[in-house]
Amino acid sequence: MNEKATKISIIIPVYNVAPYIKKCVESVLHQTYMDIEIIVINDGSPDDSMSVLEQFKDMDERLRIISWPNHGVSAARNLGIEIATGGFVFFLDGDDWLENNCIERLVCEQNRENSDVVVGNYHRFRDSTGSFLVHVPKEKYFTKSYTPAEWFRDYEDSTEALLFTIVCGKLYRKALFRNVRYPEGIRMEDAYTTYLTYLLADRITFINEPLYIYRINENSIMRSAPEIKKEPIDCLEEECMLLNMIGMDTKAVKKLYYKRLIFHKESLMKSGDIGNNYHKVSSYLEILNKYGYRPD
Repeated sequence: MNEKATKISIIIPVYNVAPYIKKCVESVLHQTYMDIEIIVINDGSPDDSMSVLEQFKDMDERLRIISWPNHGVSAARNLGIEIATGGFVFFLDGDDWLENNCIERLVCEQNRENSDVVVGNYHRFRDSTGSFLVHVPKEKYFTKSYTPAEWFRDYEDSTEALLFTIVCGKLYRKALFRNVRYPEGIRMEDAYTTYLTYLLADRITFINEPLYIYRINENSIMRSAPEIKKEPIDCLEEECMLLNMIGMDTKAVKKLYYKRLIFHKESLMKSGDIGNNYHKVSSYLEILNKYGYRPD
């Protein structure tokens, strides 16, 4: 894993984002790093997204627009991975956008550190008020590289855990996706996938600068999902098993797993869903408490 980053494949799944996709695509076309291909996948969007995309059809030879019946965001990303020709891939959601130097900053650090994954930070933009929610002030900017063992030890339990889980805003060496694919038909697909790329990597770099703009859209599918669906448990079971088998630090994932068990139990009780799932998480908590497990 030591080839230089050259062409970057930017993969953009599109579904019901007609008001936003123009800004998204323009932000990629205006990147200061030029050696990119842009793979836009219209995932059977029933709104006017495709009509907006048609405006870009002959604008830039780097842009490729694919339209197929709705399969879901995971399938769209997997298709993008299959057809990408770049040495690295980058995922962007159709209602978000990039700072003009986003790809250049990621590539610069990749070249400097020979990293397999480069993680950038983000700003949030609240669509309802048209305002930015800045959480990375300039005095806190830094760049640092890690081995996978260091990464899971230092960042899995950080306040930025969500940043490190989401699929977007990261530069991935495409070779990491030889066997990794996004699971179809479930929410929070990145929780089952992103940690795998970290484990497959030899070096991970974090750039604590806002390079990606995440739009808080109250009408998005993710925002409207039940809270319990946003906090899956089984992905943490898989992660903990793998980390334990290869002798890596599992403290952080165990702590998060315990918290989610409590959250699921309380949520299921509140909703009146006292069925098998409720009894399953309750029995797990009972066993952990019996044997004295306490998160530090």
